[in-house]
Amino acid sequence: MELIEYLKQLDEKYYNEQNESKEFAIKELNKVYKSVQKDPELLEDFMEEAPYICGGAYIPFLFWIVLAKFSENPDTYRPQITELIKAFCKSDFNERDAQELKPLIITYFAMEKRFEIDKLKAYVIDKAHPDIINYFHKLLTFVDKNKDSVKTYIEKFQLIKNFNPDFELLNLPIVRLRETLKQNH
Repeated sequence: MELIEYLKQLDEKYYNEQNESKEFAIKELNKVYKSVQKDPELLEDFMEEAPYICGGAYIPFLFWIVLAKFSENPDTYRPQITELIKAFCKSDFNERDAQELKPLIITYFAMEKRFEIDKLKAYVIDKAHPDIINYFHKLLTFVDKNKDSVKTYIEKFQLIKNFNPDFELLNLPIVRLRETLKQNH
């Protein structure tokens, strides 16, 4: 239970001392994530608790990690994706998180079965704050109407899904992303 206690303390520090500094939250949660990665039990506890602390600041990073696994094995990782979307619906919902999540959620919606998306929409998204409902509605509409752009989102994610989450890299145009990857490898 030390992990849970530490995360609660981190949450208090985030709201009280750090004035909701996303940089502080990400830095600290990255440290914790790295320290629990090799212990399946602690990792599971972390994955359950982390989305709900520090206003959900770590959700985009966790979503990236789980989406990479989902892309290989959808049935196994669907519940984790659902939990992260639930957490996001209950988070502080800010523009930065919404922007970071956008390419990931578009990729997820494009990979997921329509039945599962409809279920998620009915049981989770439609019960959220109107701003969040609107956000997801826009993303679903985008996926439905922009097949070529969606293919590009999927392709970009597939190229870098096994990297540590890097949203700047993910937001590069596909040609620049390929060039950057060639230069660095």
